[in-house]
Amino acid sequence: MKPSRLAFATIAMLSRPFAAAFISQFRRTLSSTPLTEQLTLYRPTAINTRRTMQSSPSQLRAYSSSSSSQNIESIDKTQMEAILNDFEEKGRQASGYCVIDVRSRMEVYQTGKLSPSIPTLPVEWILYDKIFEVDQDDFEDMAKFTKPSLDETLVFTCARGIRSMSACLAASEAGYTKLVNYRGGSYEWFGENE
Repeated sequence: MKPSRLAFATIAMLSRPFAAAFISQFRRTLSSTPLTEQLTLYRPTAINTRRTMQSSPSQLRAYSSSSSSQNIESIDKTQMEAILNDFEEKGRQASGYCVIDVRSRMEVYQTGKLSPSIPTLPVEWILYDKIFEVDQDDFEDMAKFTKPSLDETLVFTCARGIRSMSACLAASEAGYTKLVNYRGGSYEWFGENE
Protein backbone atom coordinates (compact mmCIF):
# COMPACT_ATOMS: atom_id res chain seq x y z
CA MET A 1 0.00 0.00 0.00
CA LYS A 2 1.46 3.35 -1.10
CA PRO A 3 1.19 6.36 1.17
CA SER A 4 -1.16 8.91 -0.29
CA ARG A 5 -0.32 12.49 -1.11
CA LEU A 6 -2.70 13.48 1.63
CA ALA A 7 -0.60 11.55 4.18
CA PHE A 8 2.54 13.36 3.04
CA ALA A 9 0.74 16.70 3.13
CA THR A 10 -0.55 15.98 6.65
CA ILE A 11 2.90 15.03 7.90
CA ALA A 12 4.39 18.14 6.29
CA MET A 13 1.73 20.38 7.84
CA LEU A 14 2.20 18.86 11.30
CA SER A 15 5.97 19.10 11.17
CA ARG A 16 6.05 22.72 10.00
CA PRO A 17 5.45 24.20 13.46
CA PHE A 18 8.23 22.06 14.88
CA ALA A 19 10.57 22.98 12.04
CA ALA A 20 9.67 26.64 12.38
CA ALA A 21 10.30 26.52 16.13
CA PHE A 22 13.64 24.79 15.57
CA ILE A 23 14.75 27.29 12.92
CA SER A 24 13.64 30.19 15.10
CA GLN A 25 15.59 28.84 18.10
CA PHE A 26 18.61 28.17 15.88
CA ARG A 27 18.58 31.77 14.56
CA ARG A 28 18.25 33.20 18.09
CA THR A 29 21.18 31.08 19.25
CA LEU A 30 23.35 32.15 16.33
CA SER A 31 22.49 35.82 16.74
CA SER A 32 23.46 35.73 20.43
CA THR A 33 26.62 33.65 19.94
CA PRO A 34 29.96 35.12 18.83
CA LEU A 35 31.07 33.98 15.40
CA THR A 36 34.07 32.03 16.76
CA GLU A 37 31.76 29.88 18.88
CA GLN A 38 29.22 29.41 16.09
CA LEU A 39 31.68 27.30 14.15
CA THR A 40 31.94 24.70 16.91
CA LEU A 41 28.50 25.07 18.48
CA TYR A 42 26.76 22.43 16.40
CA ARG A 43 29.70 20.14 15.72
CA PRO A 44 29.23 16.58 17.02
CA THR A 45 30.99 15.83 20.31
CA ALA A 46 33.06 12.98 18.87
CA ILE A 47 34.72 15.36 16.42
CA ASN A 48 35.47 17.87 19.15
CA THR A 49 36.95 15.15 21.35
CA ARG A 50 39.12 13.77 18.57
CA ARG A 51 40.38 17.23 17.66
CA THR A 52 41.25 17.83 21.30
CA MET A 53 43.11 14.53 21.52
CA GLN A 54 45.29 15.20 18.52
CA SER A 55 46.95 18.53 19.14
CA SER A 56 48.69 20.16 16.25
CA PRO A 57 52.47 20.64 16.19
CA SER A 58 51.97 24.39 16.59
CA GLN A 59 49.97 23.77 19.77
CA LEU A 60 52.78 21.57 21.08
CA ARG A 61 55.31 24.33 20.36
CA ALA A 62 53.12 26.64 22.43
CA TYR A 63 53.10 24.04 25.23
CA SER A 64 56.86 23.74 25.10
CA SER A 65 57.23 27.38 26.04
CA SER A 66 54.93 27.09 29.05
CA SER A 67 56.38 26.56 32.50
CA SER A 68 54.60 23.21 33.01
CA SER A 69 56.47 21.62 30.10
CA GLN A 70 59.96 22.66 31.18
CA ASN A 71 60.44 19.32 32.96
CA ILE A 72 59.32 17.18 29.98
CA GLU A 73 62.14 15.41 28.18
CA SER A 74 61.52 14.44 24.56
CA ILE A 75 63.36 11.31 23.39
CA ASP A 76 63.96 9.45 20.13
CA LYS A 77 63.89 5.74 19.29
CA THR A 78 67.46 5.01 20.46
CA GLN A 79 66.79 6.55 23.86
CA MET A 80 63.46 4.71 24.11
CA GLU A 81 65.20 1.41 23.37
CA ALA A 82 67.65 2.09 26.21
CA ILE A 83 64.81 2.91 28.61
CA LEU A 84 62.87 -0.21 27.61
CA ASN A 85 65.98 -2.41 28.01
CA ASP A 86 66.53 -0.98 31.48
CA PHE A 87 62.82 -1.38 32.27
CA GLU A 88 62.75 -5.00 31.04
CA GLU A 89 65.98 -6.06 32.79
CA LYS A 90 65.51 -4.37 36.16
CA GLY A 91 61.74 -4.00 36.40
CA ARG A 92 59.71 -0.94 37.14
CA GLN A 93 60.89 -0.27 40.68
CA ALA A 94 64.62 -0.85 40.16
CA SER A 95 64.75 1.08 36.88
CA GLY A 96 62.64 3.95 38.21
CA TYR A 97 60.66 4.06 34.95
CA CYS A 98 56.92 3.68 34.52
CA VAL A 99 56.36 3.33 30.78
CA ILE A 100 52.75 3.93 29.65
CA ASP A 101 51.22 3.60 26.19
CA VAL A 102 48.41 6.16 25.81
CA ARG A 103 46.99 4.80 22.54
CA SER A 104 43.54 3.23 22.50
CA ARG A 105 43.32 -0.48 23.17
CA MET A 106 42.23 -0.99 19.55
CA GLU A 107 45.35 0.77 18.24
CA VAL A 108 47.55 -1.38 20.46
CA TYR A 109 45.72 -4.49 19.30
CA GLN A 110 46.23 -3.54 15.64
CA THR A 111 49.92 -2.64 15.80
CA GLY A 112 51.21 -4.39 18.90
CA LYS A 113 52.98 -3.13 22.00
CA LEU A 114 56.44 -1.64 22.13
CA SER A 115 57.09 -4.15 24.91
CA PRO A 116 54.82 -6.83 26.42
CA SER A 117 55.14 -5.32 29.90
CA ILE A 118 53.97 -1.80 28.97
CA PRO A 119 50.46 -1.07 30.25
CA THR A 120 47.93 0.74 28.09
CA LEU A 121 46.23 3.78 29.61
CA PRO A 122 44.20 5.65 26.97
CA VAL A 123 44.89 9.37 26.87
CA GLU A 124 41.17 10.09 27.33
CA TRP A 125 41.39 8.61 30.83
CA ILE A 126 44.35 10.83 31.60
CA LEU A 127 42.89 14.06 30.22
CA TYR A 128 39.19 13.76 30.98
CA ASP A 129 38.98 11.34 33.90
CA LYS A 130 42.08 12.91 35.50
CA ILE A 131 43.24 9.43 36.47
CA PHE A 132 46.53 10.64 37.95
CA GLU A 133 44.59 12.71 40.47
CA VAL A 134 42.54 9.81 41.90
CA ASP A 135 43.66 7.81 44.92
CA GLN A 136 45.77 4.65 44.70
CA ASP A 137 42.90 2.13 44.93
CA ASP A 138 40.71 3.88 42.34
CA PHE A 139 43.67 4.17 39.98
CA GLU A 140 44.42 0.46 40.24
CA ASP A 141 40.75 -0.42 39.72
CA MET A 142 40.60 1.67 36.56
CA ALA A 143 44.06 1.20 35.05
CA LYS A 144 44.79 -2.37 36.24
CA PHE A 145 48.35 -1.50 37.33
CA THR A 146 49.91 0.22 40.33
CA LYS A 147 49.70 4.00 40.37
CA PRO A 148 53.11 5.58 39.76
CA SER A 149 54.65 7.40 42.69
CA LEU A 150 55.57 11.05 42.29
CA ASP A 151 59.30 10.19 42.29
CA GLU A 152 59.06 7.72 39.39
CA THR A 153 59.94 8.78 35.86
CA LEU A 154 56.84 8.54 33.68
CA VAL A 155 57.57 7.66 30.05
CA PHE A 156 54.63 8.16 27.70
CA THR A 157 54.27 6.81 24.18
CA CYS A 158 51.50 6.93 21.58
CA ALA A 159 51.35 6.75 17.77
CA ARG A 160 53.34 9.89 16.91
CA GLY A 161 54.21 11.66 20.15
CA ILE A 162 51.32 14.10 20.19
CA ARG A 163 48.94 12.41 22.62
CA SER A 164 51.89 11.35 24.76
CA MET A 165 52.88 15.02 25.08
CA SER A 166 49.32 15.80 26.21
CA ALA A 167 49.62 12.99 28.77
CA CYS A 168 52.92 14.47 30.01
CA LEU A 169 51.26 17.85 30.48
CA ALA A 170 48.35 16.30 32.38
CA ALA A 171 50.74 14.33 34.60
CA SER A 172 52.69 17.52 35.24
CA GLU A 173 49.50 19.20 36.43
CA ALA A 174 48.91 16.23 38.76
CA GLY A 175 52.30 16.82 40.43
CA TYR A 176 54.66 14.52 38.51
CA THR A 177 58.01 16.12 37.73
CA LYS A 178 60.03 13.42 35.93
CA LEU A 179 58.31 13.17 32.56
CA VAL A 180 59.49 11.72 29.25
CA ASN A 181 57.72 11.89 25.88
CA TYR A 182 58.72 9.39 23.19
CA ARG A 183 58.16 11.65 20.20
CA GLY A 184 58.42 8.95 17.52
CA GLY A 185 55.70 6.72 18.90
CA SER A 186 54.57 3.45 17.40
CA TYR A 187 54.89 4.79 13.86
CA GLU A 188 58.63 5.21 14.30
CA TRP A 189 58.98 2.09 16.46
CA PHE A 190 57.32 -0.26 14.01
CA GLY A 191 58.47 1.65 10.92
CA GLU A 192 54.95 2.49 9.78
CA ASN A 193 54.41 5.04 7.04
CA GLU A 194 51.43 7.33 6.67
